Amino acid sequence: MTLPPPPPLPTREREDEDLLTVATARPQPGLILVKAQGEIDLETSPALEAELNKVLHPPFPARLGLDLSEVTFISSSGLNLLAEVNRRSRACGTDMRLIGMSRPVQRALDLTGLDAVLKVHQTQLPTRVQGTLT
Repeated sequence: MTLPPPPPLPTREREDEDLLTVATARPQPGLILVKAQGEIDLETSPALEAELNKVLHPPFPARLGLDLSEVTFISSSGLNLLAEVNRRSRACGTDMRLIGMSRPVQRALDLTGLDAVLKVHQTQLPTRVQGTLT
């Protein structure tokens, strides 16, 4: 007797560009703000990584703010990306800070201990800066 094949795993049709948007602003000299909105996972983290690679090159910015206030999900690949960007930022003398983290991001950082490694600035960005990122 042979068993029937298992039913296919449920999948969701998704367009990565719909799940994560990334925007960059330079509100003042030496400061770059990158805002991520949506989900950061294995499929979408390359878009965030590409944007961060664009801003972390000579001449290196003095400060880099990564606004995660509108991130609805972050996977281990997203957390790994944050740790790697933090390492690269420190190596090039850039002060990187996470800004206004959403609850899912804060929880993931707390559970993994990354909250003790990454610099976190919980205050939301000024409205005029937010407007340039959305």
